[in-house]
Amino acid sequence: MENYHSARAFDMQGRFVGVLPFEPASRSIDMGQLPAGFYLVRLTKGAISETFRVIKE
Repeated sequence: MENYHSARAFDMQGRFVGVLPFEPASRSIDMGQLPAGFYLVRLTKGAISETFRVIKE
């Protein structure tokens, strides 16, 4: 995660939920402001992005 510069959350319908604060050095993303549910989290570095499915309990 140290190379990523952006973390964005989307609901499962693909609607943008918000930008997520994250700390690349600790490899953690703060999803505390989101309610429990299923999310797509997109991490971006330059022109490359990766999307992950996440369950927040």
